[in-house]
This record gives sequence, C-alpha cells and structure tokens, in this order.
Amino acid sequence: MPLRASLQEFVDFSIINSQAVRFAVGAVNVLTGNFAYFDNAREAIEPEHVMASGALPPALPMIKIGTDYYWDGGIVSNTPLQHLLDQDDRINTLVFQVDLLTSISNCTAPSPAPTVFSPICCAISVEPPTSCRSCASS
Repeated sequence: MPLRASLQEFVDFSIINSQAVRFAVGAVNVLTGNFAYFDNAREAIEPEHVMASGALPPALPMIKIGTDYYWDGGIVSNTPLQHLLDQDDRINTLVFQVDLLTSISNCTAPSPAPTVFSPICCAISVEPPTSCRSCASS
C-alpha cells in the first residue's frame, strides 16, 4: 500500500513508541461498530493504526489490525474527547476542538469575531464553554 510505505518512510514509529509524548488515534471496528483507541501508553503504534484512523469510507478501504478490520473513528465520534477525559494521569490539559464543517453562524464568538479561525469554536478543559452553541449542545 502506498500510504503504508509513506508512513514507514516519513514517520519514526520508534519515537512515537518511546512514549516521550502521548499518542492515541481512534478507529471503528467494522464488525462491532465499537470505537477503539490505539494508544502508545498501552500498545505499540504501527502504520496500520494511523491508516485505520483515517480510513474514511467509501474513499479508503478498511484496515486490518490483528484479526479485525477498522474504519475512520469519525464514523462514530467526530471528536472523541472521551478517551482523553478518561485518562488517569490528571495532567493540566488544554484541548482545542476544531470543527471544520461548522459554519460561523453556529458560534457566538466574542467581538471581534475571528476570520481565518472561524471554525475553531471552543477550547475544552472539562466542560465546553457556553459561548459556543455547537459545542455546548454536543
């Protein structure tokens, strides 16, 4: 697969798997429909994990990991923050949720409203701010 070869050439998976920085991607198990997280704190990350997290049907094929097949995690959860929030490491974390498909009319950003960054609706620490209707309704 050309994507697998490109990932092997340009991504140093030994650095990802050294756990110097936390790395996690998500995908959906095609058979069960359940979301799966591939996290370098629990398993070695391989090109297939990255490929599965971006395998958006029908444009890209499902990816086999072990005995199961996976598609892009966005099929089940476009912004899978629950995995991050469920971690026990209790580190101070600032997460930006970027929704490129939300129109600016859904956000009530303070003036002056951003132009280039209009899709960036909110930053989430524990609860979404009430200033972003699309985030608050999630």
